[in-house]
Amino acid sequence: MSFLIRFAAAAVLCLAALAACRQSPQQKLSQDVPALVNGAPITRGEVDRAVKALLSQNRMAQPIAPEVMKKATEAALDQLISAEVLYQAASEMGVADLDRQVRDRVAQSRSRYRTGDEYEKALDSVEMSEKEVELAVRKDIVINNLIRTQFLPKATVSEAEIEEFYRENREKSFRLGERVRVSQILVPVPEQATPAARKQAREKALALLQRVRKGEDFAAVASLESAPPTNKNGGDMGGLNRGEAVPSFEKAAFGLKVGEVSEVVETPVGFHIVKLSQKLPPATATLDEARGQIVRYLQQSKVRKSVAEYAAQLRASGHIEKI
Repeated sequence: MSFLIRFAAAAVLCLAALAACRQSPQQKLSQDVPALVNGAPITRGEVDRAVKALLSQNRMAQPIAPEVMKKATEAALDQLISAEVLYQAASEMGVADLDRQVRDRVAQSRSRYRTGDEYEKALDSVEMSEKEVELAVRKDIVINNLIRTQFLPKATVSEAEIEEFYRENREKSFRLGERVRVSQILVPVPEQATPAARKQAREKALALLQRVRKGEDFAAVASLESAPPTNKNGGDMGGLNRGEAVPSFEKAAFGLKVGEVSEVVETPVGFHIVKLSQKLPPATATLDEARGQIVRYLQQSKVRKSVAEYAAQLRASGHIEKI
């Protein structure tokens, strides 16, 4: 669910996480403040960081041509404006325990670094202060709440849409290259889990891994201990293609030999133990095999389109000034 929301928001929010702290609403337009959104400034620093992110995302060759830099700057500013109007509108809805969620998310980010100095260096590398990080997290939570509650429930996909998409894209999009068949044991971690809860989940996953390595049957442990619905069929996930899983899970799955069991693997949804059952030959996915992927893609597209249209409406009805 979190991945879907983040994907949908990307059309207008992919640079919002780089936003800087807001200044006084009396701020005037200048080279340091190239835009005002209903009185809230977008600073030159925000735009510069957003441009860097955009160029990096698109893997632009260096040096950057002036016309490319101009277009990237315009695109970055446009996305930051859309992100700001969405944030302002979403803030009016309110989010339960928002301050606690922000604190927990920031603490979770810090916990990924061994020392405070490492964390500070990471902030320096992206030219952000702790306050800017807190604001970015707050924006992310608030806007995702808007998308999750107002847009996602309306993004339904019909069987006819699924079948049409499959027919039109069968040979182009559903050829299966390198594939593996894997089983997993999943210890889930809620999206808003505290660092303590995440640590507890990791410790449980490590304990389950030890049970498997001491000789307990993987399928039996998965059936008893893995989170539903992954506990069905002894944790068997069926075929997995390159690009279908998050990078950490994919690296573990494709890096194993048949019969091997991975170390504990962390992903946004929790901690996994992966077992490679079989390496599969190339093929073309059937409609049933492709159904989940198609539904996700079509749902993401609908949400992304709706969010972009809503942002455009907010921009049209708001007061936006640009240099």
